[in-house]
Amino acid sequence: MPEDYHANERLWFKGAAENPAKVYMTEPYIDAASGGMCFTMSKMLPDNETVVALDFNFSDMQESITKMTSSSDRNALLLLKPE
Repeated sequence: MPEDYHANERLWFKGAAENPAKVYMTEPYIDAASGGMCFTMSKMLPDNETVVALDFNFSDMQESITKMTSSSDRNALLLLKPE
C-alpha cells in the first residue's frame, strides 16, 4: 500500500467502528490497491481496535453487464441490500 494509506481513515474502517455490533457494508468505490470498483464488508472485533474486512470486486460483474448493454438495448440494475 502507498505510504499515505491509513486504514483507519477508510470508509469501511470508520463504518465498522461506528457500528461495532453489526457487519458494515460500504457503497461501491474505487479500490486503492487495485484501482477496480468494489465494495467492502467489515466488522469491528471484540477488542474494539481491530477491524476485519473483505473486499468484493465488481470486475466480473462489470464485464457481464457491459456485454449485456453493448450488444443489445437491454439495461442492467444491480441492487445491494445492506443488513
